[in-house]
Amino acid sequence: MSKTLLGLKKFLSRQSKNYRILLLTQTGQSLINGLTSQYLVLYQKFIGASTTDIGLLGSLNSTFNAIMSMPSGWLIDRVNLKRLLGLALCVADISMFIYAIAYDWKMLIPAIIISALFGSYGSQILAGGNLLTSVSNVYTANSLKDEDRARGFGISYVLNMVGGLFMPLIAAYLITSFGGLSAIGIRPLFFISVIVGIPFTILIYVSLDKEVKTHSFSKTTPFSFFSDYKDVFKGEKYLKRLILSTCIRNFTMSMCFSFISLYMYEKQATPFIFGISGLIRTVFALVFTLPVSQLADKIGRKNTILVLRPLMYIEWLSLVLAPSPEWLLIHAAMTGFPYEIFLWNTFTIEFVSPEKRGRWNGLLNLFNGTVSIFAPIIGAWIYQFNSWIIFIIPVIADLLIRMPILIQLPDTLKKMKSEESVK
Repeated sequence: MSKTLLGLKKFLSRQSKNYRILLLTQTGQSLINGLTSQYLVLYQKFIGASTTDIGLLGSLNSTFNAIMSMPSGWLIDRVNLKRLLGLALCVADISMFIYAIAYDWKMLIPAIIISALFGSYGSQILAGGNLLTSVSNVYTANSLKDEDRARGFGISYVLNMVGGLFMPLIAAYLITSFGGLSAIGIRPLFFISVIVGIPFTILIYVSLDKEVKTHSFSKTTPFSFFSDYKDVFKGEKYLKRLILSTCIRNFTMSMCFSFISLYMYEKQATPFIFGISGLIRTVFALVFTLPVSQLADKIGRKNTILVLRPLMYIEWLSLVLAPSPEWLLIHAAMTGFPYEIFLWNTFTIEFVSPEKRGRWNGLLNLFNGTVSIFAPIIGAWIYQFNSWIIFIIPVIADLLIRMPILIQLPDTLKKMKSEESVK
């Protein structure tokens, strides 16, 4: 244990100040996520939203996320990242406040829109899908050395999960104290989130160093926006296949994401089952993320994803086949095991050069948001017809489409090592 901590200390000491500040900020975000993320959909239900309405809110989220994706990616490559990240965190605080004061599900529409455009704590958008996560991903990638990137993202992922170590149990206690699993019981969590979020927003403005842009753009014109995006594909291979694979993942996940908590609730999960699930999820993330990230820096990102792939199938099957609420804890454990999230982020972002990463992220988010617009509505329709079916679709799509694509792609670790040897 002491050897691991010493290694972690040495790793952090050779990274930039920005990376360490970003880790601290992500820890604050994780506290809020751990407190609220499991209850967003249930809260929508308790203030009047039907299953169809929940699907519509998810669709609205994806629509505005798609609208913002390319402008945000373009801004990331051109504008001060510190200001963008601070703006996104401010908007996240506003979004949580709207949730806190809402007494009808329609009042959540502004929060859904602004969180899709700029980002939100505990957002229904998948990792990397909004300005907050996009800026964080690019800032983190640019703040790390090439040889440390997978491990750096792994540590970032761990800290994003720290809040899940104890916050879900605190949330369960608070909900029980304030009136049980109901709108009244959940509402205080959002007020607490605003109070916790504000100091970390201030930290970004006060402590983060402005990132120096290494790429100079031609003079901005009405057409430069499109030419800048066209430039992303120049000299880069495999990007279209990466877009297809990522879109399939986001479509199937968006179809399911809004209904996981609802499915657990209908399987008689109590606030403390939700709380223990969050705890187990975080423990698995904390224990396995760093070894997995070190494995990815050793054998490659692609190979690590392939080796761990069966765990993704266990995650979904354990949710569907759980005979009682207690068995849902297996699903929670598999959800926490890092078989893809930060690995896929590292893998995809390394396919382009650093000066293109903001626009590349913007393109991915555009396609992801577009294909996900109707996914929650389709998910709601399938859920009402036969709820368990939507949780099997990600497994089938992964086996038949995503894995064959991944097998064809080169590993970015080898690509970077060959580029380094040329230099």
